[in-house]
Amino acid sequence: MKRIVWGIIVCVFGLLFMASAQNNPNGPAASVLLGLLCLAGGGLLLWFGLQQRTLERKIGDAALSSLQQLGYVPCDEVARSVGVGEYRTRLVLRKLQLKGMVPLRVER
Repeated sequence: MKRIVWGIIVCVFGLLFMASAQNNPNGPAASVLLGLLCLAGGGLLLWFGLQQRTLERKIGDAALSSLQQLGYVPCDEVARSVGVGEYRTRLVLRKLQLKGMVPLRVER
């Protein structure tokens, strides 16, 4: 979520630099260049943030469905179904557990 927010902020700054290019006493080229760099950086932050959020949602959905069916979360099967390595799947699952989106244990 931080990447998405920072991506939006950096893109807004890029747009502001582009809009104020005519008011620059050194010429508009510096402001345009800085604006394009900010837009590119903000776009990359947004893209990577959205990819991470999509990955978290896929892993969370797969973990919750296997938790309902089996009573536990097999990380290797979740990783295989999502198409990510098992280590990264465990990291994302731990992050989701700390956020409270995936329960730590099944209550019966």
